[in-house]
Amino acid sequence: MAFTHRNWSRGGLFALLLLLAIPSAARAQAVSITGRVTENKSGRPVEQAQVNIVGTTIGALTNTDGRYTLRGVRAGAYQVRVLRVGYAESKQNVSVTADQPTTANFVMATVAMSLEPVVTTATGDQRRIEIGNATSNISVAKVVQSAPIANANDLLNS
Repeated sequence: MAFTHRNWSRGGLFALLLLLAIPSAARAQAVSITGRVTENKSGRPVEQAQVNIVGTTIGALTNTDGRYTLRGVRAGAYQVRVLRVGYAESKQNVSVTADQPTTANFVMATVAMSLEPVVTTATGDQRRIEIGNATSNISVAKVVQSAPIANANDLLNS
């Protein structure tokens, strides 16, 4: 049976047009935010930085050139955040308009990090400050000068 315009009711024709229009409308609303993340002092790219839109699950990692792409972003105003160990957090307000790709570049400042010693005990990991009386220090340099060390067991026994 061949379909002709007589076989289609007005409702069927409207439904077909609506189905054809929905995918193009959805494509028109979702755009991308792209950009590059670099160091403030050297200008080098920052790779493996986490870039995400605050309050959403949209995110990406920067590549070796510091570039990223956040896909599926709808038109609106967002706050984009970049995180990377060894760098200060960077945030930027970004306005996304429909059908236009948006660029947001970030410059990150390095920060000094201090790590606290962690002691592993039978009860679990704790900071050294919490159990200062139950730990001891081994100066590997002094032990190596006084006796030959073949393995870690020799180091702990001396």
